[in-house]
Amino acid sequence: MKKMIFIITTSFSLLFVGCVAPIKAKNTSHTIKTITEPILKRFKENRKYGYKMNGKVTIPPKYDDTWLFNEGLAKVKNRNKYGFINKKGKEVIPLQYDWAYSFSEELASVKKNNKWGFINKQNNIVIPFQYDNVNLSGFNGGLAIVKKQDKESFINKQGKIIIPFEYNRVGYFNDGLATVEKNNQWGFINKQGEIITPLQYDYSYPFSEGLASVQKSNKWGFINKQGKVVIPLQYSFACCFNNGLAKVKKDSKEFYINKKGEFVRY
Repeated sequence: MKKMIFIITTSFSLLFVGCVAPIKAKNTSHTIKTITEPILKRFKENRKYGYKMNGKVTIPPKYDDTWLFNEGLAKVKNRNKYGFINKKGKEVIPLQYDWAYSFSEELASVKKNNKWGFINKQNNIVIPFQYDNVNLSGFNGGLAIVKKQDKESFINKQGKIIIPFEYNRVGYFNDGLATVEKNNQWGFINKQGEIITPLQYDYSYPFSEGLASVQKSNKWGFINKQGKVVIPLQYSFACCFNNGLAKVKKDSKEFYINKKGEFVRY
């Protein structure tokens, strides 16, 4: 997470390591930024970075910094400017941006003159430079989180604003709902911007497997997609459900429960 980065949970502090709900994209389910393509490993030599594969240098070390390849391109940095190279080492997008994030769903967010926009792999500006910040995870399920005048919202790949800039923080959609915050109160909206769960909680995590963990008065529990509390707010912390189980903490003990709130195992 880097500079004043606002992230998928948009400033969420993860109280349990790995407590992140899988983010669901269209017709699939995956964690953001899962890399399935062959990995060229970064290496450093004489204070410069390049790439190796199977121990063999494939791209000579000539950059001040480099990142993993994603969607066929890797972000690279020289003299505080960012661009992208392909796996042959060709700079397909010149190092001209003040900051950049990796490609996601064929678009990358880039920063120039203190504003953020989005480019495609041909370095064409698809969404103009107009935002104060963007979520580093980029597009997911066809939507990206952007920030303007201290408010966050969603845009689609055509740059259309899906929901007005009225929330201080928003999270990606999971199970069709997104967690949002205004005046330090959290709730959930659908993709039409309708409030499904009123903004009444002190904190919330995204929905996962039909349930979301929420906090109120320092106690955590779970609600369903209709906003009904299905597991009482009784824990000092509650993580997201994964494969039918959620990690919770009570009386200084951590253990797993099922969707009925029943103890399963430590």
